[in-house]
Amino acid sequence: MGKVNNALRMLAILRSRKKVTRRELAEELEVDIRQITRYKEDLEYAGVTITESRGKYGGYILENKDYLLNLELSDKENLALSKTKDYLKGQGVHFYNDLSLAIEKILSINPKSSNYFSENIYSKGRRIKVNQQEESKKWLIINDGIIRGGKGCNIPGIYFENKELTKKDKKSLKWAIENNIKIISQSFVENKRDIDHIRKYICEINGDLKSIKLLSKIETNLGVDNFKEIIRYSDGIIIARGDLIPECGLINSVDKEFDLLLKVKKYEKEKEVIIATHILDNMRKGIIPNINELESIYTFVNLGVTGFLLASETSIGNYPVKSVEMLKMLINLYKK
Repeated sequence: MGKVNNALRMLAILRSRKKVTRRELAEELEVDIRQITRYKEDLEYAGVTITESRGKYGGYILENKDYLLNLELSDKENLALSKTKDYLKGQGVHFYNDLSLAIEKILSINPKSSNYFSENIYSKGRRIKVNQQEESKKWLIINDGIIRGGKGCNIPGIYFENKELTKKDKKSLKWAIENNIKIISQSFVENKRDIDHIRKYICEINGDLKSIKLLSKIETNLGVDNFKEIIRYSDGIIIARGDLIPECGLINSVDKEFDLLLKVKKYEKEKEVIIATHILDNMRKGIIPNINELESIYTFVNLGVTGFLLASETSIGNYPVKSVEMLKMLINLYKK
C-alpha cells in the first residue's frame, strides 16, 4: 500500500485506541518500524497532533480524536458503494480487484454506517450492538481493533463432534471432480471421520478415489493428538501453521510442528508431509526472502518434507510468481 494510505490507516488506528506502540502499528500496517516514525512526521506536518509517551508502557497518543470525520459516509452512500462493488464483480471489469480493495479501505474507516456494523466490529473497549440480518447481537470487546467481514475466529479447545460437509463443501468437491482435480485438501481435520465424509461424497458423485490424493490439514491440538488415525486414512498431511499458531500459541506451535513432522516421518515415512503458511512472508512486499526463511526452508527440506504450501505470498502478495520461482529454486538447491 502507498505511503498516504498507510498514514491514513495509522491515523484510523490511533483514533480507535487510547495508546498504540510503534511496534503494534508496524505489525498492523506490515511495514518496517522505522516507517512508523515517518508516517507520524507526515501526519504532524498535516496538522495532526500525536504525542509519544516514553518508557515500558509508552506509545503514540492521538490528542484530538475528531480527525477523519470528513471520510465518514452516510448509510445510503455506504450502501451505494457496496452495491457498486457487487454489480461490477459480475460485469468482468478488468480493474475490479483494485476497485474492490479501494472500496474496502473506505468502508473500513466508516464506523457510523449501518453496513459497517453488519460486517464488522469496531470497538473502543465497550459493549456494542451489531445488526445483521435483522438480528441484534451484543459483544463484550476486550481489546480494541477492527474485525472485518469474512474473517475467521480461532477458539482453542472447541470441538464439533458431528461435522458434516456443507452445501458449499459439496459444490466445491463436485466442481473439483468434474474438472479433474487430483489433489484435495480438507481443513481442520481432527479425526478419521472428517476424511470419511469426503471419501463417501466423492463416491456418491462417482469420483475415482484411486486417482485423487486426499490431504488432511492438521491445525488444532486435537488434530495433532490424533495424527496416527488421520495419516492412516489420508494420502498425506499438511501442517498448517497459520491456524496452528493461534490454536497452540506462538511459542508452543514450533515444538508441535517439528514433533509432528518427526513422528509422521517415522510412523508413515512414505506419506506426504507439507508445510503451509509463513514460508516466504518477506516476499509479500519484496523480491528477496530473509535469512530466517531460508534457514527454515533448508531445515524442513532436510528433515524430509515433501512440499510447501504458500498462502499470503501468492494470494495477496505483490510477487506471487517470483515467490513460487524462489521456493522451487531453494528446494532444488537444498536437497541433499
